[in-house]
Amino acid sequence: MGGAAPCAERLVLWREFAGAQASRLIERGLEANTDILVAVARLDAARAQVRIAGGRLSPTLGLNGAGSGTLAASGANPLQTVQSASGQVALAYEVDLFGAIRKGQRAAREEMRSAQFTADAVALAVCAQILETYVRISALEAQADMLSEQVDAVLALKTVIDRRSAEHESSAVERGLIAQQLSSLYAEQANLAELRAQYATNLAVLLGQDMGEGEALERNEVVAFDTISLRAIASEQPLARLDERPDILAAQAALRAAQINAEAVKAAQKPGLRITASGLLGVVSGGIAALANLTTSLAANLFEGGAITGRNEQAEANARLALARYDQTRITAAGEAISALAGLAAARSRETAWQDALSPISRAAQNANYAYLDGDLPFNLVIDTRRNAIITRRALIEARESRLLAQIDVMRAMGAQPAWAGPPPVW
Repeated sequence: MGGAAPCAERLVLWREFAGAQASRLIERGLEANTDILVAVARLDAARAQVRIAGGRLSPTLGLNGAGSGTLAASGANPLQTVQSASGQVALAYEVDLFGAIRKGQRAAREEMRSAQFTADAVALAVCAQILETYVRISALEAQADMLSEQVDAVLALKTVIDRRSAEHESSAVERGLIAQQLSSLYAEQANLAELRAQYATNLAVLLGQDMGEGEALERNEVVAFDTISLRAIASEQPLARLDERPDILAAQAALRAAQINAEAVKAAQKPGLRITASGLLGVVSGGIAALANLTTSLAANLFEGGAITGRNEQAEANARLALARYDQTRITAAGEAISALAGLAAARSRETAWQDALSPISRAAQNANYAYLDGDLPFNLVIDTRRNAIITRRALIEARESRLLAQIDVMRAMGAQPAWAGPPPVW
């Protein structure tokens, strides 16, 4: 198919960025994603249009034949049959005096290039979205594992409280607090399960998978979140290489196509020269006749009730629209590049801050447990410390997720082959 090459190049690029594990999932999406299939079909249609436009530069050859039989009677003459047959060959060529046909063909080629870059831009977006969804699912499962550990720890503490309650050493307040924390953890687990189902559905759509085919990604296909790594990209590249992005190249080609098409519309209003050569061979009862003909015609439409002016205005408006879209695409792309770099820097800072906080709060939660069991700490402080530990662990997972997503945003903003700042990932 027309889009096979861009997709193959994208797969190689994202394998270098994300590693083999993620690239296998991306490969599935590049093969079956419906947005890509639509873009490839449009590219094939644009290629066909180039051939159609170029066909007008070639002569046209026509052939037709006819035969007839006639019964005729005249006066005392008996009924007679008159038979005839004829064949005609016609060769016609339209001389492109003012370049209208050639300009139309050039415009079609630029439209094809725009469709090709658009297909590449769609492939780029699909690659990024698949990897983003994979990262989100892995982060959710890391949170789910963390909550499961917390549930187990709280259940163990509840066992101690229940035993003390039977011995009249625990109050109703402690039992209420432990019940409330368990309920809160169970509710969070339900929320995570709902989010994972949503992301799994999104992933199935990206992979072009029918909803009845089962899970797009089984749990055993998701690697541990803390093992996911992405290849580092040299900083400041997205803005420096903005003009290599496929969406900008597509808008640029569409602009050239619209400008050339406006010239073609004007050229088409000038006189056109058509040369036609034909030969006729006829057979009539009793004889054969042959005829050759060469015709040259020069024609121009002088008045079409405003249609000529309308076509000019439409072509010029289309050129202005293409220019506006090109400018819009460049501005949007620059904004995406700046936001991606800023987001990556902020996410790294958050990840470092929460990583530094994790070890102290984890020790504090463990020590609070021991102090409560020894009778040296109120139970509400144990709950508060445990809650802070959960918040910190979740915040670290979310910060790491944000950093990975920001790296993907930088890769997407790049558009083209980046300069790597580190070795390929292994996970």
